Amino acid sequence: MTDSLQRIHQQIATTANYFRMGMEAMASDSFVKLVESLLTSSNTQNTETAAQLNFILSEIIAAQQRCDYLYIADLLQYELQPLLE
Repeated sequence: MTDSLQRIHQQIATTANYFRMGMEAMASDSFVKLVESLLTSSNTQNTETAAQLNFILSEIIAAQQRCDYLYIADLLQYELQPLLE
Protein backbone atom coordinates (compact mmCIF):
# COMPACT_ATOMS: atom_id res chain seq x y z
CA MET A 1 0.00 0.00 0.00
CA THR A 2 1.40 3.39 -0.98
CA ASP A 3 1.85 6.26 1.46
CA SER A 4 -0.92 8.15 -0.34
CA LEU A 5 -3.33 5.25 0.05
CA GLN A 6 -2.40 4.79 3.71
CA ARG A 7 -3.12 8.47 4.28
CA ILE A 8 -6.52 8.11 2.60
CA HIS A 9 -7.37 5.10 4.76
CA GLN A 10 -6.44 7.10 7.86
CA GLN A 11 -8.58 10.03 6.64
CA ILE A 12 -11.51 7.66 6.14
CA ALA A 13 -11.17 6.28 9.68
CA THR A 14 -10.84 9.76 11.18
CA THR A 15 -13.79 11.14 9.24
CA ALA A 16 -16.00 8.15 10.12
CA ASN A 17 -15.12 8.58 13.81
CA TYR A 18 -16.01 12.28 13.73
CA PHE A 19 -19.40 11.46 12.21
CA ARG A 20 -20.02 8.72 14.79
CA MET A 21 -19.17 11.07 17.66
CA GLY A 22 -21.54 13.75 16.34
CA MET A 23 -18.74 16.21 15.66
CA GLU A 24 -20.42 17.57 12.54
CA ALA A 25 -18.09 20.50 11.84
CA MET A 26 -14.94 18.42 12.23
CA ALA A 27 -16.51 15.59 10.19
CA SER A 28 -17.48 17.92 7.36
CA ASP A 29 -14.04 19.52 7.25
CA SER A 30 -12.38 16.11 7.30
CA PHE A 31 -14.73 14.84 4.59
CA VAL A 32 -13.81 17.73 2.26
CA LYS A 33 -10.11 16.92 2.71
CA LEU A 34 -10.84 13.24 2.08
CA VAL A 35 -12.63 14.01 -1.19
CA GLU A 36 -9.73 16.21 -2.29
CA SER A 37 -7.34 13.35 -1.58
CA LEU A 38 -9.54 10.93 -3.51
CA LEU A 39 -9.60 13.24 -6.52
CA THR A 40 -5.82 13.22 -6.75
CA SER A 41 -5.35 9.53 -5.98
CA SER A 42 -4.29 7.23 -8.80
CA ASN A 43 -6.31 4.40 -7.17
CA THR A 44 -9.57 6.08 -8.18
CA GLN A 45 -8.63 6.58 -11.82
CA ASN A 46 -9.95 3.35 -13.37
CA THR A 47 -13.50 3.42 -14.69
CA GLU A 48 -15.00 0.74 -12.44
CA THR A 49 -13.57 2.23 -9.25
CA ALA A 50 -14.61 5.74 -10.31
CA ALA A 51 -18.19 4.57 -10.92
CA GLN A 52 -18.37 2.89 -7.52
CA LEU A 53 -16.80 5.93 -5.88
CA ASN A 54 -19.40 8.21 -7.50
CA PHE A 55 -22.20 5.99 -6.22
CA ILE A 56 -20.81 5.99 -2.66
CA LEU A 57 -20.30 9.75 -2.69
CA SER A 58 -23.85 10.33 -3.93
CA GLU A 59 -25.13 8.12 -1.09
CA ILE A 60 -23.07 10.16 1.38
CA ILE A 61 -24.49 13.43 0.05
CA ALA A 62 -28.04 12.07 0.35
CA ALA A 63 -27.29 10.93 3.91
CA GLN A 64 -25.91 14.38 4.76
CA GLN A 65 -29.15 15.97 3.58
CA ARG A 66 -31.04 13.64 5.95
CA CYS A 67 -28.50 14.33 8.76
CA ASP A 68 -27.90 10.56 8.94
CA TYR A 69 -24.34 10.76 10.24
CA LEU A 70 -24.10 7.15 11.38
CA TYR A 71 -24.96 5.97 7.88
CA ILE A 72 -22.25 8.25 6.49
CA ALA A 73 -19.74 6.71 8.89
CA ASP A 74 -20.83 3.22 7.82
CA LEU A 75 -20.53 4.10 4.13
CA LEU A 76 -17.04 5.43 4.70
CA GLN A 77 -15.86 2.47 6.74
CA TYR A 78 -17.67 -0.45 5.09
CA GLU A 79 -18.04 0.69 1.47
CA LEU A 80 -15.36 3.26 0.66
CA GLN A 81 -12.46 1.80 2.60
CA PRO A 82 -12.76 -1.72 1.09
CA LEU A 83 -13.13 -0.21 -2.39
CA LEU A 84 -9.70 1.39 -2.07
CA GLU A 85 -7.87 -1.69 -0.77
